[in-house]
Amino acid sequence: MEKKGKVAAGIAAVVVLVGGGIGIGAIVGGSGGGSGGGTGGVDPLTGKAGAAGPLLAVKIDNVGPARPAVGLAQADVVYVERVEGGLSRFIAVYGGKDKPAEIGPVRSARETDLQVLSAYGKPAFAYSGAVSGFLPVLKKADVVNVSPAQKPGAYVRTSDRSAPHNLFVRTPGLTDGASTAKDVGFRFGALPPGGSNATVTRAALPAASFRFTWNASPSSYTVVMDGRDTATAHPQNVIIQHVKVTDSPGGFVDTNGGGRVSEPFSVTVGSGSGTILRDGKAFPVTWSRPDASSGTTYTYQGKTFLLRPGQTWIVLD
Repeated sequence: MEKKGKVAAGIAAVVVLVGGGIGIGAIVGGSGGGSGGGTGGVDPLTGKAGAAGPLLAVKIDNVGPARPAVGLAQADVVYVERVEGGLSRFIAVYGGKDKPAEIGPVRSARETDLQVLSAYGKPAFAYSGAVSGFLPVLKKADVVNVSPAQKPGAYVRTSDRSAPHNLFVRTPGLTDGASTAKDVGFRFGALPPGGSNATVTRAALPAASFRFTWNASPSSYTVVMDGRDTATAHPQNVIIQHVKVTDSPGGFVDTNGGGRVSEPFSVTVGSGSGTILRDGKAFPVTWSRPDASSGTTYTYQGKTFLLRPGQTWIVLD
């Protein structure tokens, strides 16, 4: 399966940001890969003040009938990944002490999820099912498994949406046994010099599209999906990370609809190129992740790229 993602940056002169923008003089980051949170009371996933909490990752649906997502705005990091048919789903990661009371709609797990989450330590992982051959892999994975099979009382189906887009997870007690948020490679600080003005930027998977529009006030991006639905989240940073997309390494196939389609796998270990959006500008970067237990570093002009403190979206295209 070949990667078909694409990026098109809209150049505009309406918003011109000069200098540091957010007034942060020092680089802030995580704890250097330990099990604890950020140093000096800085959240390693957002760069904001505050102690790190137990990790929760939730697989969230992202097609028209599933929108709007609940709890997405409170996520620290949101990954956009490709699934069958070129559609997209989210992995929402929550690392602060306070979690939304309810998150969803929750959907099924994929191999991509486990490779992404292996950089975080041992998060609690909320998802709803998987293809039968993948279930034993999930059982052995280094996550706290909190699917409906393990935590049936934590899940509820609502009447305002049709199945399977109506399953939500209630988070109290869900992170028992999970590791604490740690350094996954993000660094935060002042706006780097350079880049190009890009107040509107588009990214696309084969059957899903995203438009990111910078708003100087309140210093975040509006996300429009498939040209019609506005996301409930407004990230401060967007990383469009070009990755190799292959057929399932484990040979797992999806049989919905009567056919047999290989589940796509986005390779997030290795290196490649990408684009980072922050403060209405676009920066061409390279990314590197040497192994599955490591975080990902993003480099611009030979230096680690500094993100704006806040929520980060990572589009794996």
